Amino acid sequence: MRKASVLVAEDDPVSGELLKSMLINADYSVTLVQNGKEAFDYYLKNKVDVIIADMNMPVMDGKQLIEELKKMNSEATFIIETGDKDPATIIEVMKLGVSDYIIKPFNQAELLFKVRNAIDLANLKQNKISLEKEREMRMEKQLDWNVMKERITARSYDRFDKTLFASLKASFNQGAGMGSLISLLSLLRKQVKESDGNYIVKKDLMELVFQNAVAAQKALSAITEISNMLDAEIELEKYPVQEIYKIIESLPGQLENQVAIKSQQIKFNDANYSNVHKLLMVNKHFIEKAFKELLLNAMKFSTPKSIIYIFSNCSSDRFYVSIMNEPDTSLTGEEGIPKEYEKLIFEPFFRLVKYVFEEYDTLDFGLGLTMVEKIIRKNHGRITLSTITDSSNLEPGSQGKKKINFEVALPLIKQE
Repeated sequence: MRKASVLVAEDDPVSGELLKSMLINADYSVTLVQNGKEAFDYYLKNKVDVIIADMNMPVMDGKQLIEELKKMNSEATFIIETGDKDPATIIEVMKLGVSDYIIKPFNQAELLFKVRNAIDLANLKQNKISLEKEREMRMEKQLDWNVMKERITARSYDRFDKTLFASLKASFNQGAGMGSLISLLSLLRKQVKESDGNYIVKKDLMELVFQNAVAAQKALSAITEISNMLDAEIELEKYPVQEIYKIIESLPGQLENQVAIKSQQIKFNDANYSNVHKLLMVNKHFIEKAFKELLLNAMKFSTPKSIIYIFSNCSSDRFYVSIMNEPDTSLTGEEGIPKEYEKLIFEPFFRLVKYVFEEYDTLDFGLGLTMVEKIIRKNHGRITLSTITDSSNLEPGSQGKKKINFEVALPLIKQE
């Protein structure tokens, strides 16, 4: 895994080497330069996660460095060093839009704490930028709801039925639960022995039958739930955006055990919708169910110890929520999801991998995302899948990592 990178601009050699040593010992990749001009030139050729800059340096000071980079619309994340403890100076520093500040002589624990926070902020900003770029590219053809409705209406049902029943056949004959249950019952019939009007069966064989019967029942229950939801008119109510956002924010706490399986982290962008005056017209129970399934899906298919990002924002007429994860290539052999599968992924029983993740207690029959898509449509929203290239902090000549992004858009309505 690539080390987080820090660029230190410090004209005092003693302070500069001390900073560099502390950061290297904390396992950061560190570059030390003597002034803001050197930092500016280095940044143009080598993107870094965080810049630590002294407020007072020759040639170009910390404030001038920030101003020059902002002229280029740079999203660099800064920590400013200053020897001035005057609150007025600190306020001026924070007005520059920096992540934080450190006062000389600096404390190692405080320094590392603030650098770690700045790294997290840099990651959030860069992923948000990647997400917004992807949304812009897809907006005209793929993210407009009216176009989506036309595509759904114009779908070839002959093709859909063939795909569905071919998938059903494959799942019933090969999948865990149903396919295995059929095979086990055939094996059971061959090995069973009759004695005094009773059948004698090996215990381990019956235990396998019981396990697969439970899996089959789970799949059938899911199919029934989806079918019932499609047939019924679910009740929609008006809710403030902040109330629905709080439900989404609570999901990591509800899923602590699943988060711990791969030692993952879940991080949100800084969002507050208490002053948004438009409302969401949704079924709160089903919306929570959909986002929980999306988050579980992201956990299952992400690399161990990775970060799953949840971004949200409001436009004039929609509430957007994106769940972005780094895919585990060992499961699929693919860095992202090929474009030809971006729509199929929501079809019943369609699966990119054959692995079953029992520890996550979720739908592992290619039904989870089907359920999510049906729920979002029932709430008059839409969900799209895309593979995004994370172009943040690349070494020269390297290529960006792929990230999987599920974006949900729910319509906003005016308050009465």
